[in-house]
Amino acid sequence: MLSEHTPVYSYGFADRTAPPIFPLPGGVEPLASHGSELSFLFPGAALTREQRKLGDMMLTYWSRFAATGDPNAPGLPRWSPVRTGHVHRLAPGPGGVGVYDQDALHKLAFWDRLADR
Repeated sequence: MLSEHTPVYSYGFADRTAPPIFPLPGGVEPLASHGSELSFLFPGAALTREQRKLGDMMLTYWSRFAATGDPNAPGLPRWSPVRTGHVHRLAPGPGGVGVYDQDALHKLAFWDRLADR
């Protein structure tokens, strides 16, 4: 609803190899979970070169957003305001940063139909 009145920016952190923020029990496959992007923002985290590059991009995006209300900066993939179902993906490696269709990826139409019952 807020995006009808002002630009709103959203992202999906999608690095399945991010260092876990807490120990996982044996046999649990690590995924990008809520907060797992935090290790990308602070020095000393054990990150690959691609993950460090992503962390630098994230710091630039978020610093620009804090200063100007717009995360975009020269040299970074464009981060567009939220459109229905489309958010900015943050993942390391080629093609890892950009827009993706969150609704399709997470099959939200299916879940919406179940919620309407």
